[in-house]
Amino acid sequence: GRNDLSGQSTVVELKKAITELPLEFFKKNPSAQLVIYYTGHSFEKKLQLGSAQEIAEAKDIAGWLDDLQAQTKLKKIVVIIDGSRSGSFVDDLAGEGRTIITSTDSVKTVNFESDGRQSFTQFFSQRVALGHSIAESFTLAEEVFVGLEAPFDLQPRLESDGNGTPNQETDLQIASQLF
Repeated sequence: GRNDLSGQSTVVELKKAITELPLEFFKKNPSAQLVIYYTGHSFEKKLQLGSAQEIAEAKDIAGWLDDLQAQTKLKKIVVIIDGSRSGSFVDDLAGEGRTIITSTDSVKTVNFESDGRQSFTQFFSQRVALGHSIAESFTLAEEVFVGLEAPFDLQPRLESDGNGTPNQETDLQIASQLF
């Protein structure tokens, strides 16, 4: 894909990027896929945005996604969060037509080694770029971190069936249809 939207990293701009800017496009193209990607500082159910260090909360992002889906009937949303405690977002963001991918569980911190060249995103996005499905890319990236010692023992999460419980077989089955 490509970066279709850009702007200041503020809560107002993030909300606008989710609820306003893509609205007309997704009304006309409800079978299209929206991908939201965040990497950076995150805390339990909170993203730190930009140099102003504004905080976007999981419950607010979930509400914005609800609004977008209600207005467009969009059924393919992929949210990728690569940051500490990113797994804490799964419960709030899970829903019908949404795939939530996080680099770790709700308690682990993330260390971006070698300027991010040794991060979950690096391994995940590399596989997506090669044409692997979301499920395959997730599984291959997850395997990189299995058995590593702290702080590199990430516990990536994938939730696709809307029940809020990640890493189940149904999650992988649904995500295997997404690219």
